[in-house]
Amino acid sequence: MTMKPIIPKEYLAVEKNRVEKAYQQDSWKKVSIKENNDPLTVVQRNCYPFYYHQNLSSDDRILLRTAVLDRFLCASNIAESFGFKLVIYDGWRSVTLQENLFWDYLKKLIATEFNHLLPSFQTAETPEAIKKVFDGLDVSQRSNLKFVNERYVSWPSTDSSCPSPHATGGAVDVWLHTLDASNTPVDMGAPFDSAEELAHAFYHWKKDRKQFVDDSTVCFHRDVIIYAMTMAGFSCYPYEFWHFNYGNQMDALVKGGVAQYGYIEP
Repeated sequence: MTMKPIIPKEYLAVEKNRVEKAYQQDSWKKVSIKENNDPLTVVQRNCYPFYYHQNLSSDDRILLRTAVLDRFLCASNIAESFGFKLVIYDGWRSVTLQENLFWDYLKKLIATEFNHLLPSFQTAETPEAIKKVFDGLDVSQRSNLKFVNERYVSWPSTDSSCPSPHATGGAVDVWLHTLDASNTPVDMGAPFDSAEELAHAFYHWKKDRKQFVDDSTVCFHRDVIIYAMTMAGFSCYPYEFWHFNYGNQMDALVKGGVAQYGYIEP
């Protein structure tokens, strides 16, 4: 019987401290970009285009920069050594998709953190309708909501100095699935795209936290996904355990230096 590898906790502790310190000290938007022209590549396997299935995108492809895809394939092998399939849910995003997600996520955020505003947004079902209600709020409310929401979904931007991370092809959202024929998503303790604190990358390391239903299993799954992706060269994002970066401004914030990837279109 083949023994599964053991995740070194001291390695994850270093990653946790490095990532949290980086995001506390500065903003990724201030990192300089020196584009290296690594092209976008269509990912052919281990894909589930989440937003296409949620009817938020008309594009069923998942695209990543070539070097990002190479590192994902490395991470996939690491995950398989622990008995899991690593599946991509999202990669490069168009500005249209980014905008749709921003407003869709804003309504989720209001339901969890700004309940007093929920009645105003209750009947807003489309991104356009949500934006219309948002535009009707006063300046301070809009500013506060935008600031908090940007922890989870970047403002849709093609700005060459600070594009949306997913619009660079250097951000990827991943999930663990079973290796068997059922290809079932495993329990990660929170749904994909959750706007709650328990979706933070290292929430499961907190001493005073809410226990998951199957706590030891969920904590193991989260350790596996962070270990596999960071060992393959990605940096994690502290507010979403499924989001990882390579080559973009978020990645450079954690690792130092300049970003290699700016805004790109297929």
